Amino acid sequence: MKVIFPIKKGCIYDLLQFEQFFESLLVLLKKQESWSWLTTIKVVCILPERCTELDKQLFSQVFNKSGISNISYLNKSTYLLKKITGYCDVNNKTDNLQESQIAILDIGDQLTELVISSFGKTVFSQSLDFGGGQLTDAILEYLKTHHELQISLQQATDLKHRLPSLENFSIKTSGEGLSKSDYINLRGVDLSEGLVVTKKINLQSILEVLHQQLPSFVHQLKKALAKVNSQNSLSAFENGIILTGKGALLSGLDDYLANELGVNVCMSSKKT
Repeated sequence: MKVIFPIKKGCIYDLLQFEQFFESLLVLLKKQESWSWLTTIKVVCILPERCTELDKQLFSQVFNKSGISNISYLNKSTYLLKKITGYCDVNNKTDNLQESQIAILDIGDQLTELVISSFGKTVFSQSLDFGGGQLTDAILEYLKTHHELQISLQQATDLKHRLPSLENFSIKTSGEGLSKSDYINLRGVDLSEGLVVTKKINLQSILEVLHQQLPSFVHQLKKALAKVNSQNSLSAFENGIILTGKGALLSGLDDYLANELGVNVCMSSKKT
């Protein structure tokens, strides 16, 4: 079985695969009880900053081919501001963020969007080559290489979200001092024998693998933040950075970034 991603980093990666994916999605929608011949479809495409007019044309081509003409495009930064505006900052102030400066870090599966706004308008935005999928891939590769175990993408994602906090990370060698809670039983395919097996895996080892992925992310963030030089943009960090996105669900990531960047970081309570 091969997992296919018709969209990568917010852009169409394989046009034919995306057309087939979208047609399948429409078939599922039309099976819903609420669907009728009177139903009209409006597509709202939320695109990262790096998307070009050509990317928009490709999306429109697929939608038009499916008989959909009501299409609108929205920058990810604009979408994030609409979702987050009004959220209290990390210092628990009650100011409406639409009337102040805020910084948002949205970690998706393949991309991270850094957005800084002043009085409800975007003053800086940049897409970074990092996402939660990179951490998931690191888990899959570690299990294949060190345990000859292959698990599903969904299993790896669930495991990532069940890991202990990054705050509690400590490298313990030779298995000494490890408690039962430091291990997890994973069921998958043994690559050497081709059989379904259950193996005991050290969680600290997986945390170590994830830790190895984070310095490059922090480096990208620091480079992006170095471009922020206006007074309005810099004052956004007084409220701290608001962390959002499914890729940000790794336990302890907010504290890790706060320590590395030297600013307050908090998780948003609003889903994006």
